[in-house]
Amino acid sequence: MAVAQQENAEQQENSRPSVALIGLGPMGRAMAGAYLDAGYAVTLWNRSPGRAGDLLARGAVLATDAAAAVASAELVVLSLAGYDAVFAVLAAAEAELPGKAVVNLGSDTPDRAREAARWLAERGAGCLTGGVQVPPSGIGRPESSTYYSGPVELFRRHRAALEVLTGADYRGDDPGLAQLSHRIRTDRFWTSLTACLHAAAVAEAKGIATDESLFRAAAGAGCGGSGATGPVRLSEGQ
Repeated sequence: MAVAQQENAEQQENSRPSVALIGLGPMGRAMAGAYLDAGYAVTLWNRSPGRAGDLLARGAVLATDAAAAVASAELVVLSLAGYDAVFAVLAAAEAELPGKAVVNLGSDTPDRAREAARWLAERGAGCLTGGVQVPPSGIGRPESSTYYSGPVELFRRHRAALEVLTGADYRGDDPGLAQLSHRIRTDRFWTSLTACLHAAAVAEAKGIATDESLFRAAAGAGCGGSGATGPVRLSEGQ
């Protein structure tokens, strides 16, 4: 009986969806937590030690190095500060990259996103670029959104896993489009917020009271809508 129970437990463990998550800053930790909440087998690695304690207590596994993390799952999610860190981490795991799907959720320029996608393709890995539109507190909420770009078949294959984190807004095959859309939306937000603050300062200088509704309106103008590029959305059947 004990042997049968152990085999059943092992079968259940092997049937769980899995993900490797590299980068345990505030955003990466939030993403790891969302995957654990969704029942995923989660393997973690971070360049600086000591950030995984509570996640390990919840069932995550800490890899010994970047290569071991990449080897642990087909889907590899990166939450790193810029593409210099991305290239350094992936170079250390180069032998494990063939056949992997790498989702890069760090921020940089569209050209660097394209460079990373080419580099990964040369090593037999697929690449999706993401532009997360929310802070860590928005991770795990379906109403939140992340832009994605890269091969559409790769996006379709891993869409369910990506939607554990946020809603997924696919922008097209060009790996740089997610970063471009992210930058456009960020620019709209900060431009609108700056205009709002200027308007409030002018109003107060003239003795006109302002309230929070002005700031809410500005935030809506800066962040609402589909973005200046227009979304390339997949239908429900896709």
